[in-house]
Formats: sequence, C-alpha cells, structure tokens
Amino acid sequence: MTLQALTTVNHSGKIYEKGSLIEKLTKKEEERLIRLRAAQRVQTVVMAEKVAQPPINPAEYEALKRDLDEAYGADELLRQAKSHKVDLAAGTKKEQVIEAIIAQGFVNEFLEDDA
Repeated sequence: MTLQALTTVNHSGKIYEKGSLIEKLTKKEEERLIRLRAAQRVQTVVMAEKVAQPPINPAEYEALKRDLDEAYGADELLRQAKSHKVDLAAGTKKEQVIEAIIAQGFVNEFLEDDA
C-alpha cells in the first residue's frame, strides 16, 4: 500500500516532505507511521498511456465523419462518447465529438455494427 506523508517524515535515513508518497514499506512500518499520524493510506491510480493513432488520409477522415454523423444523433453520440471515455476537452458539439472520436481511435467502437 502507498502512504502519503502528512508532515515531514524522516524514515530509514530518507526524508519525505509533506504530501509526498511513501512506498515499499513493510506492513509494520506502515502501521507505525499511520499510528504516529505522520502518514495516511492513499490509493494510487495507474493512468493508461495514450497510444498514438496512425494518420488518416483526408478522404477516409471525411467518410468516417459522414458515417458517424449519419449513424448518431447529437445527444446519443455525446452519451456514447462519454461511456467510451472519449476526451471531450475540445467541446461537446456534434462535430467536435466526431472529430475527437476519430482522433482518439474510437471509431470501431461506434461503427462496429457496420463492419
């Protein structure tokens, strides 16, 4: 389990500043730091790496945009994009959502029934 330092911690010759993560401790060492209120347990989340998508030629890109536009209404497309965890930082208008789906490589999830 990972701990987070609540104060500056000097443990086994290493200094951890307040807020830093402390890992690779024995259960006994963890319990001691928690009991002293020097640290607390935290969950660490491993972020998935984004895989670069190969470039799409302009004709294929336009065809994918057209297919997605015809297959989904704006509300349904937005709902599906959120359920597939498409990054919608660029916006939530239908055209922006379609562009995000294509750019992030989610096209197969949306058009798999047509294949």
